[in-house]
Amino acid sequence: MADTSLPVYEWEDPEKYELLAWVKASDRRVDVLTTLSEAPKNTNDFADAWGVELETVRYHLKQLQHGGPSGELPALVRVLTPDRRQYRLYGLTEIGEDVVEFL
Repeated sequence: MADTSLPVYEWEDPEKYELLAWVKASDRRVDVLTTLSEAPKNTNDFADAWGVELETVRYHLKQLQHGGPSGELPALVRVLTPDRRQYRLYGLTEIGEDVVEFL
């Protein structure tokens, strides 16, 4: 028989639950984080996989980098190659890695 129980979150900080709820409210945010948990990616990797314009990818990466639309949440994504002007690689922050465990 399959285990149908809900996952148990062990965070003492209630803000982490807000962060998790914000991430789960968007399939694209979930996709970005789970994909980056596998390996660093660039904007073209996401655009090709999703069949969308680069601007759509940049929008979601920016939201995850800057803590949401108002910047009130912690950054979940970071640029791994900040000195590059093109073909920048993105990866998860430490908090981003924590959040992925619960997606």
